[in-house]
Amino acid sequence: MFERLFAGSDLLDWPIASMIFFFVFFAAVILRVYSKKRKNLYEHMAMLPLDDRDPNDLAEQGKQATETLV
Repeated sequence: MFERLFAGSDLLDWPIASMIFFFVFFAAVILRVYSKKRKNLYEHMAMLPLDDRDPNDLAEQGKQATETLV
């Protein structure tokens, strides 16, 4: 059924290219999320809702955590 629909099309390269782009982007996001380099930042951000300290102090700690990653 689909063979006749796609037989004369010259645009079949675009879906393949977009699928490859999606998988490369998805893999890059997964690698970034699970990288050990960012573990401290993620732990700090995860504890923010539970922390009762002054928000200004937390902002300074967040800056320090992001500076260590750069």
